[in-house]
Amino acid sequence: MYLFKKHSHKLASAGVLAIGLFGGLLTTTDANAALVSGVANLTIDNSAFTSAVPGAEGWYIANFWDKNHNATPITLDTTGGVALSQTGTFSVSLAVNSNTSTINYGAARKQQATTMDAGNTAAGQIGLSGAFRMEPAAGGTYLNPADFFLKKTAGQWDIFTYSNGFGQPALFRLVNASESVNANGELSLSGDVYFTAQSFSWNLLLNGSQSVKLGTFSLTPSAVPVPAAVWLFGSGLLGLLGSARGKIRLSA
Repeated sequence: MYLFKKHSHKLASAGVLAIGLFGGLLTTTDANAALVSGVANLTIDNSAFTSAVPGAEGWYIANFWDKNHNATPITLDTTGGVALSQTGTFSVSLAVNSNTSTINYGAARKQQATTMDAGNTAAGQIGLSGAFRMEPAAGGTYLNPADFFLKKTAGQWDIFTYSNGFGQPALFRLVNASESVNANGELSLSGDVYFTAQSFSWNLLLNGSQSVKLGTFSLTPSAVPVPAAVWLFGSGLLGLLGSARGKIRLSA
């Protein structure tokens, strides 16, 4: 009986150590700050969008294309996007780009780079995949804000867009922005969405209202995957502990 207790104590100590090491592997995976990753969710009220744009044209966001169409030029004839309600509220997901240098898809589209470290949001940018087509209520013309990226300047977050023929103006501004970095060095960001002063450098959108809340924005980090080797290590340890316990019972 003494032999069983002695070995049980050693087995328990080994188990605690092994579980501690296993837990450490789980909690310290990628614990240092790294380039921002995840998915951004943008919610827009098209009625508010229309009211913020001056004139009687009734501009609204008509269609959305996701990351699977990053190389697709957006025109009035482009299909495959999601049709959005002219007066309703919609939500779309903009994947954070993993490329660290901008990818050019001809003159019409760019996949913006992500160069911002979650530990230093005052430098670099966050590239976002996705494209919109804006149209007036009567149709016949369009604007194509696409290939977005976020930058923080003097404490202010702005969402820039690339649009062929119009450069890269800041389209949206985050008001009441809130940001945090978790234990894995991943950035979370949220705020209310408004137009910026630069939005209306576009010829068809002059002197738009910056006082109308258009919607909300939130960036959620990707879940940190646990490497397969860690799971194999953990399951192997549990198997060895179970086998050793069975042998001790036999010897007792």
